[in-house]
Amino acid sequence: MTDFSFPEYNGHTNQATWNVMLWIENEEWSYNQLRMFVIRNHDKPAFTHRLRNFILRYIRETRDVDTGCYADIKGYANAYGKRVNYAIKRIDFEAIAANLLTEYAYEQAS
Repeated sequence: MTDFSFPEYNGHTNQATWNVMLWIENEEWSYNQLRMFVIRNHDKPAFTHRLRNFILRYIRETRDVDTGCYADIKGYANAYGKRVNYAIKRIDFEAIAANLLTEYAYEQAS
């Protein structure tokens, strides 16, 4: 049985994480929303939890059965006979948070 938890998928911890970040970072609106989120929340407690809620809201708000992030997540889960939650549970929010905070710190230092 195949799983979404393959190590290092296109620079991310797994395929589900890569897919979500691919959508968020490649659409101008969502990329700008993510950058603003990091600027506003980088120093707040529970950053990862806040980020998780941000990403889940993005997935929910862009829900389209034929296109978009939700459709990709659903397609991956369906390919393995699973529901969407199967893929969502494999998104590595901690790794995303660590990467975003590292990028933010680097930008601030430059």
